[in-house]
Amino acid sequence: MMIFILPFAILMNTATASDTVVPAATAKNVTVSASTEAPEPVTAVKRMLSAHHPEDLPTGEEWRQFGDASAPLLWLAENGRLNYERERAMSALRHYPSAAAKQLLLKAAIDPETHFLVRMGAVRGLGGQHLKSDDCRALTKADHSASKYLKQAIDKLLNG
Repeated sequence: MMIFILPFAILMNTATASDTVVPAATAKNVTVSASTEAPEPVTAVKRMLSAHHPEDLPTGEEWRQFGDASAPLLWLAENGRLNYERERAMSALRHYPSAAAKQLLLKAAIDPETHFLVRMGAVRGLGGQHLKSDDCRALTKADHSASKYLKQAIDKLLNG
């Protein structure tokens, strides 16, 4: 009987820092089968979000170079298989302000049934959205008992 030991990075299917940025020309050639109903460049965006370390995730400038990733990010935020995929997609939505993104992020941030990691990503994503006073009140009233870090993130978002 042979036992194979694979490195953790292979098992987790994570990318290195150099793999996180996909040139726009490459991203436009990526397609996903119609049966998944995912927007066309979702595979390229998923690759960009799969960096091993959060500090290796794409910057705002790298997202601008990629182009409009709002549709694949919204799709991943709702349909990502893993919490970290959903969290990173929600966090990246801060670079793409829209009514749809804000609605999704607010819903996730205030829902006590949503995993706190995903809620944290939603709060970071809200940092780039145009919040109204009603939105801020909803965040203030949200149940923060799942994590003291969630409360701190909401406080930082609302109070600067």
